[in-house]
Amino acid sequence: MKGSPPLIKALLLTSLILTVGRGLTLPFLAIFLSQQRGMLPGQTGLVLGASLTLAILLSLYGGYLVDNFNKQRLILCAMTCFALSFFILPFTTPIILLIVLMVVINFAYSLFSLTLKATLAEWLPVSERIKAFSANYTLVNVGWAIGPPLSVAMAATHPLSPFLLAGIVSLLATVLLGKAMPGFGPPPVNLEDHRQAAERQAPDFRQTLTILRQDRRLIWFTIGGTLGSLVASQFASCISQYLMVAFDPDFVYKVVGIILPVNATIVVTWLNQGSLCCGTLCYVSPSATAK
Repeated sequence: MKGSPPLIKALLLTSLILTVGRGLTLPFLAIFLSQQRGMLPGQTGLVLGASLTLAILLSLYGGYLVDNFNKQRLILCAMTCFALSFFILPFTTPIILLIVLMVVINFAYSLFSLTLKATLAEWLPVSERIKAFSANYTLVNVGWAIGPPLSVAMAATHPLSPFLLAGIVSLLATVLLGKAMPGFGPPPVNLEDHRQAAERQAPDFRQTLTILRQDRRLIWFTIGGTLGSLVASQFASCISQYLMVAFDPDFVYKVVGIILPVNATIVVTWLNQGSLCCGTLCYVSPSATAK
């Protein structure tokens, strides 16, 4: 990413930091809920499943927010909610509040990721976007290689410390990015995009849903992605739930702390060319679909 705008480099580094925060906590939520909150495996699955489902439904609104609000403010707002939730979650007991906090974490990261992709598309020419998406994909896997083993090392002495560290690093990244953002200036002006934006009016949320409903290819793509997610999504949480039933928590910590870094390392070192394909699945705003 040599020669890229400073904002792009800062956002890619921020993406790495937030992923480390997720790697510190999310793979071990099942263990936390079982050991610290005394939940049975079925209850743990319902809590994690409910929070993820609600976050997905809220994410449908994310594209509308990105289209209609300042992207830099959205990023900082999402990061702030993401960081504060990690401070509150380990000290929360009621199941409803646990679900709400996990919804906030998942939705905030989803909104950050969506806004990041929209910002990359806004600040970079088409020829540079694939490299940026590829770099982000690689850094996300680097974060998953760092977070889980670090969490295992910390949880051995204090089970709540991974959550607190995730909150600290995420909040620190938010503060530093917020202070640096005013110096980045406005995005480069693309005259053609600027002309097209001036000619159209951004649709409201109801109009956006109507536009998306008329796009049959997008509907089938969404259905296929949903079915694929049932198989492979949230692998980190699912594997820990299974291991919690079959083995003891100490063994689960060790296995998850090895599986996820190995998986991420293989992706980064051997399969990084595949990130070109994943990177091209960039954000498409509803207003762009309207064209």
